[in-house]
Amino acid sequence: MARQAEETLSMPLPLSEAYQRCLGAADAIPRSKLKSADQAANRLELRTKMSFKSFGEKVELLLSPEGESSTRVHVLSKAVVPTTLVDYGKNRGNVNCVVSWLLRTRAES
Repeated sequence: MARQAEETLSMPLPLSEAYQRCLGAADAIPRSKLKSADQAANRLELRTKMSFKSFGEKVELLLSPEGESSTRVHVLSKAVVPTTLVDYGKNRGNVNCVVSWLLRTRAES
């Protein structure tokens, strides 16, 4: 299985609003927390805790403007330990959770 997973989506929000929305993305993944947030670089990093299936994952959200009222969000999840060979679907699950959460919160606004 893959050691990382990624997906890109568009949010119909200006960059600053999309960034604020992404600050809550740790709520999407069980046992995760916001590790760092750099608004100047439009980058956020989440971390998941170690489990019996992994030593934890790093989930990065990279935002870029697509125009005045739209933002592209790239979600990347990879193992914290670079020598990890198998992730048992954890990275794909993390990406799916974040993307689903962002789409759901997008629909609620």
